[in-house]
Amino acid sequence: MRIKLTKAYAHKLGLDVPAKRQNGGAKARSPAEPILDTIVAPKGRYTLEIPGFVPTTLNRLTRRTFWERIKLAEGDKQVVAYYAREQKIPLARYRRRVSAVISKPGPVADCDAYFKSLLDCLTACNLLISDSPSWCELGKWENVSGPRKTVVTLEDL
Repeated sequence: MRIKLTKAYAHKLGLDVPAKRQNGGAKARSPAEPILDTIVAPKGRYTLEIPGFVPTTLNRLTRRTFWERIKLAEGDKQVVAYYAREQKIPLARYRRRVSAVISKPGPVADCDAYFKSLLDCLTACNLLISDSPSWCELGKWENVSGPRKTVVTLEDL
C-alpha cells in the first residue's frame, strides 16, 4: 500500500507542501501502479528525523472503534511517508535493523507502546520489506522526556 500525504493533512500539521509540477505531457502513472525505486542504494545506515511527531501508542490503537483506528494509523503513515520522501531515505532492499528514539514532554510511555504503529508505517512506506523477524531486527528503542520528536535509524544488514 502506498501512502500519500494529502494537502489538508499537511496543512493541519503546519507543513508546506509544494504545488504539483506538470510532467510535460508524459503519460500519467496510475495510482494503483507501484512506484519503483530504480536506483539501487548501497547498504548503509539511514536516519529519519520527524520533528513534532510521536507515533500512536498501541493502547490508543486497540481501544478505539474500527474507523478511528484506521484514521489514526493512516495519519501516522502519511507523516512518515512525507518525511521519508523529503529526506530521501531509500526503499528497503535488504534486511534492516530498526532503532528509534521517541521523545515527548510529560510522562514516558511503555517501552513497547510505539512498536506496532511505527513498524507498520515503515512497512507501508516500503522502508521495511516486512516487519517480520526475517526482514526486520529490532535495535535499541528509547522513550525519553523532551520535545516532541521521533528519530528512526534504519541500518541495512
